[in-house]
This record gives sequence, structure tokens and C-alpha cells, in this order.
Amino acid sequence: MSKSCPSISDIRSWLPTESFEKSTAHSLAYFGRDALGFSVGVAIIVAVCESDWFHVLPSSVQAAALLPLQIVTGFFMWCLFVVGHDCGHTTFSQHELINEVFGEICHSDGTASLVCIALAAAAVAVIATANDDASPPSGAAAIAPTALAIVLARCSVPFAGTRFAGPTAVAVLCVLLQRKYLWQTWHYILRPIAPLYTWPFYLFAGIPDGGHLLLFGRAWGDASATALARGYLSAALTVASMYSWHLALGGCLVRAYCMPWLWYGWWLFTVTYLQHHHADVALYDASSWGYVRGAFQTMDRTFGCGIDALHHNITDGHVVHHLFFTQIPHFRLSAATTALRDALERRGYNGLYKHTHTPRFAIGIFAALTSKWFFVEDRHFVSRGAMERSE
Repeated sequence: MSKSCPSISDIRSWLPTESFEKSTAHSLAYFGRDALGFSVGVAIIVAVCESDWFHVLPSSVQAAALLPLQIVTGFFMWCLFVVGHDCGHTTFSQHELINEVFGEICHSDGTASLVCIALAAAAVAVIATANDDASPPSGAAAIAPTALAIVLARCSVPFAGTRFAGPTAVAVLCVLLQRKYLWQTWHYILRPIAPLYTWPFYLFAGIPDGGHLLLFGRAWGDASATALARGYLSAALTVASMYSWHLALGGCLVRAYCMPWLWYGWWLFTVTYLQHHHADVALYDASSWGYVRGAFQTMDRTFGCGIDALHHNITDGHVVHHLFFTQIPHFRLSAATTALRDALERRGYNGLYKHTHTPRFAIGIFAALTSKWFFVEDRHFVSRGAMERSE
């Protein structure tokens, strides 16, 4: 174990014991709050759309009037996703059945299958049985370094020799096409608006992890018959939820559900991208990656204006979440993060924990995708040989 990184058991001993306490009552309270916010948002949009005064407005004014409501409603849908995220990681409750039921409710309302989301999350965060030498479980090392960048960061390697002076768009496209990275090519071309379309593309095209309604792709390659049956049950519940929204909202479906859903996808993509991309974050290859080392190459961010607390500290408590994602509920992340940061400072691990304030995240996400996409500078790409030379 490198001296530059503590062991997972040491980190656990530094955190308050209550950080690891699951509470069904607390989780249900947060679920109720988010479900209420989402439901009220949908109801207000429907009421506005069905009002007499709304229909006399020009279409552009109608769209502008609904946009703030749709963004806020999508935000509460995103908050429900985070609660469902806890369910998938078994931190919503001590009881498996409760995790399953509320996980399905949270995810199916957002047209996402609980089982598929849980599989994808496990591929990124690996397994919560991390041991003291911070080595991943068998077979996980090859996944973890590339999953955070959706494999696209590997395309940056041909440009490493230039010290990332900045490949031109034409050069990037030539490399992508030469390597037959077809969907990456389209993603690069449309990168300025990627936060708005990547989530639906991920769900319904099954790229890169696999299908969420029809089960195909790498997430399901080794799945047993039982796992496939459970996956299709989850997919069926998602389809049933989609149809129920269609019946309930009728002509208001697009404005009251589909548009908030697109903004929920924007929140999800924005938070996830900013968690894993920053000028100070390194990308390890399979030979150099370690469980703890990888967790500390994520970036805690404070969005401000109460947003961090509202979406369960998934932005400013993400490092701790990566370290103990099946053990610490989201409502314990803030206190655990404070304890971790203080413990690291006392023990001389300066610079290991990364945090930044990001109040301009709403604009910054589009700028970052346009200028940087998923490329990684050569100095931030770490192999075992580079680690040995630095030591």
C-alpha cells in the first residue's frame, strides 16, 4: 500500500460510527419529500397547461413560462433517483425487500430500471468489499479506470505526446473514425448539447453498458437466468410506469413529464460528469488503479444555494460515497465527509481529498463538454511505471 494513500480500514476507523447506521425512517422521510416535490411540480404544470389564459399565449411564451417549472420538477425527479441509488446500494434500509420496492418506485418513475442502474453503478464503483491494500475484486481492475470516463478518455492517448496542446476537432474525428468508435464520434460532434441527450441515449440505446428495457450488452453478458428474469421484471415495471403516466397526463404528457424528465437527465449527467472530471483528477490505467486511490480521484463540489443538501449531498459527499457506497446512506455523507477531511489533514495526507466550489455549474457543464469533452492530459494519465518512478 502506497504511503500516499491510507487503507480502507484506516479510513473507516476515522469516521463516526453513526455514519454507517442505516435508517429506514430517515430514508422514507427523504423519499416522501422528493416525491411530494415531484408530484406538486407535475400538478402545477398540468394546471398551467389546462388554464384558459395559457392557451392564448404564443408558443414561445408558453415554453418560456413552463421552463423554470420543468427544471425544478426534473430536479426533484433527480432527487428521487438519488434515493433510488441508495436503494440499489442497500443503504436506504436494513431490509432487502424495502430496498427493492422503493428502488423500483424511484427508478421506474424516471423510466430507469432499478436492476440495470444497480449493475452500472457496481461497474463504476466496483464492490464494497474493498480490502486494506486497496486492491479491487477479481476482474474489476480493468473496468474501474475507464468506466468513469465512459471509455472515451482512452481516445486521448494518441494526443499525449503533444502535452495536450489541444487536438483540433478534425484530428479527434479522424482518430475516432480510424478506430471505428462510431457512437463516440457522434457524441463528440454533439458534445455541446451532450448533457441533454446522453441520459436518454444511455437508457434506450444501451450504450455503453447495455439495454435497460431489452437486456443486451456487456452488463448482461454473464447474467444467469434468474438475473435476467429479475431484470425483465424491473423493465416491465418501468414500462408500466411509463404507460401509467401516459394515461394520467394525456395531452399534458410532454410538457408535464417528458420535459421534466429531460431536465432530470441533465441533472444526472451534469452531476456525474463534474464528480469525475477536473484539472486535478488523474486517470489510472488497469495496472496502477486501486480501490481507495481511485475513489480519491473524484471531485467533491459545492453547487451552493441549498442544492447540495436538497439532492442528498451527492455533489459534496461523493468521495465518501465512492469509498463506502453500500455502507453509508446519503443522509450521512455530509458529516462523514467533514470527519474524513479533518482526519486526512491531521495525518498529513495533504491534497488527497479534492473539493471545489462550482456555483456556475449550469453554464460550466456545457463549456467543459465543448472544450474538454472526455480527454485527459498526459500528465494526469497514470500507469504503474509512472507511479514507480514517482516513488
